[in-house]
Order: sequence, then structure tokens, then C-alpha cells
Amino acid sequence: MLNLRNIEDFQMTTQETLLNPKVLQQLVKDIGLENARKFMDSLDSEFQIRIENLRRAKAEKAFEQLSSEAHTLKSSAQISGAYKLAEILGQIELKGKLKDESLLVLTQEAITIADLTRFAFLDVKLD
Repeated sequence: MLNLRNIEDFQMTTQETLLNPKVLQQLVKDIGLENARKFMDSLDSEFQIRIENLRRAKAEKAFEQLSSEAHTLKSSAQISGAYKLAEILGQIELKGKLKDESLLVLTQEAITIADLTRFAFLDVKLD
């Protein structure tokens, strides 16, 4: 049976798996709390757009677009410490150039991880 503490532990474990907290802590030190919050809001918007673009490109089997979108989102993921997502997006970027059908399964995995990462960002306490 899950209690509130178990859920909080699960959320923290998930968040730590998806995000490198040191990157976000350094962000606050470098640009200040208010600017870090603005950055995170901007990042959330970027993730929403790119995730939708990945979904659309996957549905259309637009391999070059998948590669391009993965490249763009990978940069945002790296900057924000979402290294697990960045790694998968890097694989998509490379495989998209090969037009390999297995890319569609990998893209779905990236979409799922990107969604989870986005929600993990929303739970981050910057102060």
C-alpha cells in the first residue's frame, strides 16, 4: 500500500533519475532565482512544442524531421541536466539519418521520457 511518504520518495527518485539536480542548483547560482524560474518556464514551453513535433513526425514517419527535432530538444535537455533524455534524443538524431524503422519505437520512448522529464521540472524547488 502506498502512503504519502512512499509517493514522495517515488517522485524524488524519479526526479533524480531524470534530472541532474546539480545543474539546476548551478543555474540558480549563475543567473539568480528569478531568472532561473523564467528559464524553467521557457524550457517547459520548449518541451511541449518539441514533444508535439516528435509525435507528429513519428506519426508521419518523417525521419529527417525526427532527427531535426531530436537535435533541438537534445540541446535543451543537456543544458537543463536532463541527461537521460539527451542520450536517447542523440540516438534518434543519428538513426533518423538512416531512416531506420526501429526509430519509431525509440521515438516513443523519448516522448515518454520527455513528458516525465517535463513534469519532473515542474516539481523542482529552485529556492
